[in-house]
Amino acid sequence: MGLRIDLTGKKFGRLTVIKENGRRHGEVCWECKCECGNVVTVPSYTLRIGETQSCGCYQREQTSKINTVHGDTDTSLWRRWRHMLWRCNDQKCKDYKNYGGRGIKVCNEWEDNYLAFKEWSIANGYKEDLTIDRIDVNGDYSPDNCRWITLQEQQNNRRNNIKLIFDGVEKTASEWAKIANVSPSKIYYRKRKGWTDEQIEEYLFGA
Repeated sequence: MGLRIDLTGKKFGRLTVIKENGRRHGEVCWECKCECGNVVTVPSYTLRIGETQSCGCYQREQTSKINTVHGDTDTSLWRRWRHMLWRCNDQKCKDYKNYGGRGIKVCNEWEDNYLAFKEWSIANGYKEDLTIDRIDVNGDYSPDNCRWITLQEQQNNRRNNIKLIFDGVEKTASEWAKIANVSPSKIYYRKRKGWTDEQIEEYLFGA
């Protein structure tokens, strides 16, 4: 067993460790006093890696500050901005593995500045029925790599989108499905089963 590290009296962000306070899932927990006066119990590892630095007051203050500055928290655009940050920064987000987990980040200009994101969006044709799209799917969210497009256009640009060639014409599965008036899942299913483009073309349009 490794040597226990006594954190009593140490300061982590706004938290000052008061004393040890039991264990949680085998991890030593510490009772801490926050600068705001609240007392919380925090697992040792979240203190040491910097994950927890306040009782939660800092996050509340930041949210309040953002709300006060622009008053857009009930708008679709603000929610798009927040979701963009969650996908890239929050490992608890279900989509993190496809964004932050792949090294995709939000640029410094947008990360802490919703108003800069809003200004860029309005100048680049933002509408509520559009979705933000990265031109280079392996690149970051930034003004020079993003655009507002329709959901259908974004689906066509996905990095895992299947493309098929029918009679010398190449289109995505979504585009062919729309032409044939079928669900794209019918094409994806047959492609996974090993059907050739010719077999899928015959299935969709006949001999």
